[in-house]
Amino acid sequence: MNIYIKNLNYSYFENTIFNSLNLRFEEKKFYGILGSNGCGKTTLIKTILKLLKIENDSILYNNEDLNSLKREDIAKKIAYVEQSTQLVPQISVFEYIRLSRYLFNDSLESETIKINKVINQLKISKLKNKYLNELSGGELQKVIIARAIAQESKILILDEPIANLDPLHQLEIMTLLKDLVLKNNLTIITTLHDINLSLSFCDEIVLLDKGKKLQGNVNDIITQSNIKEFFNLDSHFITNPFTKKPFVILNH
Repeated sequence: MNIYIKNLNYSYFENTIFNSLNLRFEEKKFYGILGSNGCGKTTLIKTILKLLKIENDSILYNNEDLNSLKREDIAKKIAYVEQSTQLVPQISVFEYIRLSRYLFNDSLESETIKINKVINQLKISKLKNKYLNELSGGELQKVIIARAIAQESKILILDEPIANLDPLHQLEIMTLLKDLVLKNNLTIITTLHDINLSLSFCDEIVLLDKGKKLQGNVNDIITQSNIKEFFNLDSHFITNPFTKKPFVILNH
């Protein structure tokens, strides 16, 4: 499933966020959306999910106009992990993941099989019967992603999925997302702040800043000149000795 954004305009009161924005997200790729705070990353996600209203046919799902689709139809096409999820503490991991199946008419047996398959794939079986308020931050994020995967959508959109996580859990979550692209053939679109993690894991990058945008392969977009233009930072590139990929050293 592809998402095409053509000539998207969006304003918040007197503040223009997007003016004739054009982007495309193709299937089975890992996309990172980067930019300074307030550049429109979350706004872009919310327009794609129809959480913010757009006036014209600026967003297409496989050539279907977003405005012609109901929210229920979009939920079957796209799973969403928001940045700050409101959680009910007294619910088990299994029951929380099960909430993702509310749009489907599975039998209890079929539903249980599907949920357990996701739990096993994400290696969170030991958490299955725990309550959400008993989990660490990294464990909780895996469970939230598991719920989205159990929705069986082909597109997964995440807003800052590694925010407030320690470095180990950041790497675990990014590795998990990359595996979902490679093994589950998902399209993943996520907002990020970490340039180096984007270099290591993403296939394509979208840079946003005050009406400007760039999109392309990660090594073509993460360059010294673009880092200066979009983040106002000087940078120096070296080779990461572990991944053999570019690593950026930043200086203000």
